[in-house]
Amino acid sequence: MLSRDQISSLVALALAAYPQMQEREAGPIAAIWRQTLADLSYEQLEAALSLHLATSRFFPTVAELREAAARLSGAAPALTHDEAWQLVRRAAGNSAYGAAAEFAALPPQVQRAVGSPVALRELGLLDAGELGNERARFRLAWEARAARERELALLPPSLRQRLEAAADRRRLDAPRREARRG
Repeated sequence: MLSRDQISSLVALALAAYPQMQEREAGPIAAIWRQTLADLSYEQLEAALSLHLATSRFFPTVAELREAAARLSGAAPALTHDEAWQLVRRAAGNSAYGAAAEFAALPPQVQRAVGSPVALRELGLLDAGELGNERARFRLAWEARAARERELALLPPSLRQRLEAAADRRRLDAPRREARRG
């Protein structure tokens, strides 16, 4: 957790680096940073601010600081859609009698993109000519999901948890909504 003094010193550094901001009141900026960047360590935020100062002509937004911190964290790069598709194709080829085991062996993000062991088995049963369409659908779904996950990763953990809880509630309520329609 960042202390008030740590936040204040970083805000002061940022204000000093941007002449157009030097007349601004530091208090409200520090309050926003303290509220929205509290999950970052002082070292992470200092490094993110340093990166921003070196690469941008404009005062940093919270989003820019979070993006810089994520970039500097050195997180493992995500699979590309081609790498994920190769995993799916290999698993689908072995899924005639062991779809559940093949599905369970896939990385979680690939499992979410495929959906279920049944979907994996169905992919394995397709003719080679039909795979091009499935690959294109998979790519679109993969890229949309990857973009959403990148955006979620930038959010503060408390906000991310609230959003995920709301999405879980929607998923749980979906069968009830469908039953009322039917």
